[in-house]
Amino acid sequence: TLAVIKSHQRRGIGRKLVKEAAREFKSRSINTFVISTYDRLAANGFYKKIGCRLIETFNFLGEKMNYYTYGSIAKN
Repeated sequence: TLAVIKSHQRRGIGRKLVKEAAREFKSRSINTFVISTYDRLAANGFYKKIGCRLIETFNFLGEKMNYYTYGSIAKN
């Protein structure tokens, strides 16, 4: 789980966290990863803004959830 406390949001911290996670994955030969979030959360807008691609929407225990990719296939 990655999260930025509300008082520190909109400062580029979340983007840096995701980019650093992507760098770490890449160093381990993982070029793409999937992020899941509840549809009701503002995080969906953040993931789209940083270049993630929505790949699947589904219901989990009665709540709508989204899967996003980040990495090489998100750019296709």
